Amino acid sequence: MRFNVSAVLAAGLALSFASPAWALPTKAEGADRSKSDAHGKAGLVDWAAPPVQVAAVPVPVVIAAKPAAKPAPKAAPKPAAKPVFVPHPTVAHLRSTEVLGVENVSPAVDFVPVLPGERVPLRAISANGKPVAATWRSNGGTLAFGDHMAVWQAPLEPGVMHVTGYGLVNGRTVRRNLTMVVIIPGAKVTGGKLNGYPIGIYPKGYGTTVAGQVANRGTRDAYEVPPGFVELTAANVNMPVSEHYKLGDFAGKDNWVGGHKYLMVQPRVVEKLERIIMTLHAEGYPCGKLELMSAYRSPFLNEDIGNTTTLSRHTYGDAVDMLVPDLNKDGKSDKADAGIMMAAITKLDKAGILTGGGSIYAPNGAHGFFIHTDTRGALVRW
Repeated sequence: MRFNVSAVLAAGLALSFASPAWALPTKAEGADRSKSDAHGKAGLVDWAAPPVQVAAVPVPVVIAAKPAAKPAPKAAPKPAAKPVFVPHPTVAHLRSTEVLGVENVSPAVDFVPVLPGERVPLRAISANGKPVAATWRSNGGTLAFGDHMAVWQAPLEPGVMHVTGYGLVNGRTVRRNLTMVVIIPGAKVTGGKLNGYPIGIYPKGYGTTVAGQVANRGTRDAYEVPPGFVELTAANVNMPVSEHYKLGDFAGKDNWVGGHKYLMVQPRVVEKLERIIMTLHAEGYPCGKLELMSAYRSPFLNEDIGNTTTLSRHTYGDAVDMLVPDLNKDGKSDKADAGIMMAAITKLDKAGILTGGGSIYAPNGAHGFFIHTDTRGALVRW
């Protein structure tokens, strides 16, 4: 037997409308119900024979015809979502998952020094190191593309070029800007000079004459003669190399010679500076740019200012001397602030993050407290 749903629904409606119980109770009935409630379960009122009889008034039931449903308006097509771009990586991006990473390039550093003709692999990665499909563009040099990566080749002449990568990370289109700085090869230095500018002479590794200075100097690779130098020009002196620093911040405190001046800055020391700022912030001592008293010093300049060591990390471009700011906000920069700053550096060094040497230097008539840090690869204090 088939179950007729329509017939059952119709019968149900008829029963509902014909039943006396459907009518609302009168005023008298309501009063009697109140009495019954007052007497509890005694049931003193007979609901089957109410004391007041009210003639039932037929109530016409009209069921309005359901209007025909209007066709739903067609939804307007949504405009294509514009890609959301992230600016050049900042310290905050060290903790972010929404930045296009590049293998072997710190997210805190914007520049890559390269030799003329050098090939630089560009493999985009997410924060957890997984490959990310990316497209790359460049305003100089040449780009070649392969599986999950590109290769940028520097031109043969020194200069500054820009390479930009675009990739999809966590559903967002993000980008990475890299400044490729083509350096002048160290082989161009003759007689300790480069285009008349005094560079000086680098020791050949540790060498026999500096055997007594080997202890606590870090890895031998850290003391290889620099492969080349960046020429400082009016066009690149203010070029950003990270969120807080520009190229000119790392230049030696000497004069231009014949319109030329050169320096070497290792990206890892730039990253360490940014990490020191980030660590201080995390420890409750927010600060901006840490002013550099000294960064790159050529062997010639290092000797000229009276330093006797021939293995100063400043000459290798991975050391800085930072003036100590008023971190605890007590109105002065003193030994307490220096201790706070050195504790942050030591925290990084002990964690194996760009480990290096460090020391606090007392103020004199020329400057206040300052701290040396580098990335030699060994935790050293003096």
